[in-house]
Amino acid sequence: MRKVKETEHMESELIKILNNSIKKYRFLYILCILFVGIYYIKKYNNEVYQIIVSTVLLSIELIYNYKNVIIFIVILVTTTYLLLKKSDSEFKKLLEKHYPDIDSWDSKDTFPIKTRIIENYRKSDNTREIVIFNELRDKIEQLKGRIEFFQNRKRIFQVSVDVSDIEVYRGERICKDKINESETNWNEFNIIIEYIKAGEYEQHNLKLFGVSFRKTHYLILNQFNYIRLWGKRLLPYEISWLKEKWYRNVFPRIKWHFRLRNTFSLFKPLPLKVILKDIFRNSLRIILTLPIVLYILWFMTKIFMETVSFIYDLCKLWITLVIDVIKVIL
Repeated sequence: MRKVKETEHMESELIKILNNSIKKYRFLYILCILFVGIYYIKKYNNEVYQIIVSTVLLSIELIYNYKNVIIFIVILVTTTYLLLKKSDSEFKKLLEKHYPDIDSWDSKDTFPIKTRIIENYRKSDNTREIVIFNELRDKIEQLKGRIEFFQNRKRIFQVSVDVSDIEVYRGERICKDKINESETNWNEFNIIIEYIKAGEYEQHNLKLFGVSFRKTHYLILNQFNYIRLWGKRLLPYEISWLKEKWYRNVFPRIKWHFRLRNTFSLFKPLPLKVILKDIFRNSLRIILTLPIVLYILWFMTKIFMETVSFIYDLCKLWITLVIDVIKVIL
């Protein structure tokens, strides 16, 4: 029996090492599998190999023909990525500065049990602890149910509860686990009691209200900002810093640049000569910068059209490859 346990332990350790190795050297594993696959294709079906080689060469030629577009896209994607990382980094700095390492929430409904959620945000120990307290006059002999966590009224995860022998006015830790990234943005929790028994008290199917709130950051009432599509987060980068820079620095300057009047008086009307002079000066500035704006719009439209054309040609090339390979095999 002991040898069996040792063998199972060794197998689990080997699996962990293998998984970590795959995660760390994923790119090298993909390259090895690719080269081995190409070698065996060449060995057993030279015609398919020739089709793949010709398609790869045509793809390289296509990439070379659209090299300017690809370079621009790479620069744009890299810049966007760096800005998103910067925004997320600035957001985390504000959280560390203005928020405590530990947050705690107690359920509003406290009978027959009170539920406490404790989240620890220290870098070395991001954990969530759930504790249930017995608020009855008798020892809880058995308690079954679940705690449901919601984000904007949508349930995102739940924790099962199955405990027994909780003394009067004592607590029981349900769990203490690391916080998964997908479980950080909850803003409501409720308790569902499927069955509870404590002395003569026995109930089925109870629902207790926990808390509901808006998660905010750096002491101002705005929610966490992520790029979302149909409510689903697309990227793991918080964009409050970017939004603030846009609305406070970039957009006001653009707006100021294209205004016909920038000179005003709070106390008395300005002379007509001053107003006309201001309009003329601003109109001249707009006219002088208009060619630059039009060129930027033309350039972006051109890049977009060439990108669409490149994606279409590349997809067409590889779809043709798949069709030719199927024809050879069949």
